[in-house]
Parts: sequence; structure tokens; C-alpha cells
Amino acid sequence: MFGPRIALFEVYIVGTLLIAIMANFAANYIGRGRHYENTGWIRKLEAEMRGLRGSQPLRSGP
Repeated sequence: MFGPRIALFEVYIVGTLLIAIMANFAANYIGRGRHYENTGWIRKLEAEMRGLRGSQPLRSGP
């Protein structure tokens, strides 16, 4: 009685899992590219901050 329904349900579950795995791979691939882009941007900002610190005199108090 439930045999064909359970088999169809299992196919849907496996299909959904495969789609989720492929979506995860795609998200990781896109995220990796953004990570490298963000790392470059952070390094640029850090270099700019170092330049600003070097050009201003140090304060000795409030």
C-alpha cells in the first residue's frame, strides 16, 4: 500500500539533498572569490592606515 509512495518520497529526498549539495558548492565557489577580493581591500585599507599613522604626530594624552 505505501510502497510506491515511500519510494517516491525517497527519490524526492535524495534529489533535494543533491540540489542542496550542488548549491553549497556554488556558494563556496562564489564566496571564495569574494574572500580574495575582500582580503585585497582590507590590505589596501591597512596600508592606508599605516600611512596615516606615520604622517601624524603621536599624542601624549587626552
